[in-house]
Amino acid sequence: MEPGSIVEVTVDKLVAGGDGLARADDGRVVFVTGGLPGERVRASVRKVRKDVAFADVAEVIDSSPDRVEPPCPHVAAGCGGCDWQHLAPSAQAVAKRDIVIDALTRIGGLADANVAPTVELPALGYRQRVRFVVNYGKPAFRAFRTNRPIAVDSCAVLHPRVEAAMLKGDWSASQEVELAHGLVTGETLRAAPTRHQPDRVGTYHEVVAGHRFRISARSFFQIRTDGAEAIVALVRDALGDDIEHLADLYAGVGLFAATVPAAHVVAIEGNPSAVADCRHNLADHPDAKVHRLSVERWRAKQDYDAVVADPSRQGLGLEGVDAIVRTRAPRVALVSCDVAAMARDVRDLVDGGYTVERVTPVDLFPMTSHIEVVTSLRR
Repeated sequence: MEPGSIVEVTVDKLVAGGDGLARADDGRVVFVTGGLPGERVRASVRKVRKDVAFADVAEVIDSSPDRVEPPCPHVAAGCGGCDWQHLAPSAQAVAKRDIVIDALTRIGGLADANVAPTVELPALGYRQRVRFVVNYGKPAFRAFRTNRPIAVDSCAVLHPRVEAAMLKGDWSASQEVELAHGLVTGETLRAAPTRHQPDRVGTYHEVVAGHRFRISARSFFQIRTDGAEAIVALVRDALGDDIEHLADLYAGVGLFAATVPAAHVVAIEGNPSAVADCRHNLADHPDAKVHRLSVERWRAKQDYDAVVADPSRQGLGLEGVDAIVRTRAPRVALVSCDVAAMARDVRDLVDGGYTVERVTPVDLFPMTSHIEVVTSLRR
């Protein structure tokens, strides 16, 4: 087997990252982009390592009943925004739960973890925040696995107001644009850096769980309001309401610090823009302290009743896990945006003295293989 060759394989299952896992006749594992469980496919090998190969579907011989025609015409042109449009929406939530179980079993060694059904959200017209490139003055997305721009005149997953703002805007002075829309407030952020103003600037507001948030262009926030509401509800359920001291790690703009009821809150965040937003959003909290530093450098000066942690795609890592363990908090809610990192982090927290109560996938990004996960743990 070598790059450019064609292999015929049967896809066994979907794994973290969204590819299908199969085995070639020589026993080598093959990760097949575009393959679905149970399908017999011919796949074009693009990369080979010692014991694993990576390939793309070239032809489907036996098709899965869950395979559908992508609803967006730009998929055929190579747009890399949505990698699961060929999988029926009804099957995506099931597949994502299966991937979470597989990661916890293979990576975390936690085969008996309680994994709840995936929280399902509308699959089209949902995305309220998007970044796109400008190609000859027109909006475009990157092609799959390349920087090649694919011009678009529609986007199936964008909220209609965001789609309209993208298509009607004059972006000729910019190379890249970010749009964000507050569904409740109706405000739209247009961050379009130019040669004279190279930074992303501006703010907008959104309301989640009854709290109004200021969000700056350089601050992270969830890309859909209903998804943020769902995650807040899961975190509150995991932590309970009788919280005296709450630690919000990787706090961002204060989504959880503001919406999880606690008498005293400490929020830890390293992004200067997010710290400014977080302080603004917690200004009315009677006892909230926001510290600008990395979680890895933070040292808890007291015990905490509850911790919520929402790290980046890389996950907590051992230093982040140690920071949580040092709080001695009896309740922890871990919000993860990468399944493999989630499995490693949960394993390390278990080794640090916690038990897993429940793991809940959230389909925050339908039509893609991205999975958000909220894990409830107790000491």
